[in-house]
Amino acid sequence: MKAQSLAHVSVLLSMFNAACAPTAPSRPGQNFDIKAPNGVILKASYYSPGAGGPAILLIHQCSADRRSWGALVDAMADAGWHVLTYDQRGFGESEGKRSGPEDDRHDADAAFAQLLSLPNVDRTRMAAGGSSCGVGESVDLASRHPEIKALVELSGGASPAGLKYVAATPGLPIYGAGAEHDPLAADLRGLVAASRHPKSSATIYPDFWLNTFIGRQAHGVVLFDRHPELVPNIVRWLGEQVR
Repeated sequence: MKAQSLAHVSVLLSMFNAACAPTAPSRPGQNFDIKAPNGVILKASYYSPGAGGPAILLIHQCSADRRSWGALVDAMADAGWHVLTYDQRGFGESEGKRSGPEDDRHDADAAFAQLLSLPNVDRTRMAAGGSSCGVGESVDLASRHPEIKALVELSGGASPAGLKYVAATPGLPIYGAGAEHDPLAADLRGLVAASRHPKSSATIYPDFWLNTFIGRQAHGVVLFDRHPELVPNIVRWLGEQVR
């Protein structure tokens, strides 16, 4: 009887986890290769609004791939944004193996250069975003590319160098979102707190049940499915910051 109960709970948890899995964008993207400086081929997807406008590079979390940004990609393209996502090396369809910050830096720079080169991208209105491990990478990217005027970060923090850059750059607003009982919630709060921009803010959701009993399911892009208002809030906030 006990074994049957445990099996029943396991099935329910599996169904719940599947329901909480991030969804891929519904609109078709243009897929292409990006060549990193050391020759590794990164697979990328580009979503065009069909006209000139601002652009954003999104760096996925280490438990997912470029398609995990789902609803945010759809909403941003609908709002007139050019969106580029890519599989980090060793993830999704990209080659290679993730081996350290130097590779992350080179790959992000290559992806950002690709985004800047695309037709109709307004280079004066650029943004970047990251989820979990992608947060630190997007902050570091901004420190190397002052064209980036705003950051959107989910469930993660920045390196000491990234925090120092944020604190020294009052013109860089940050929108953060995470879950209260996520172990990285404190890092996210610390990142937003380091910003001196008046429009920087962090939304911390009280997803106690999920994070306590199911692990870190309320983490990163899964927040989009748990909190449908998050995507339009991000799009609205970004539009205000990169007018």
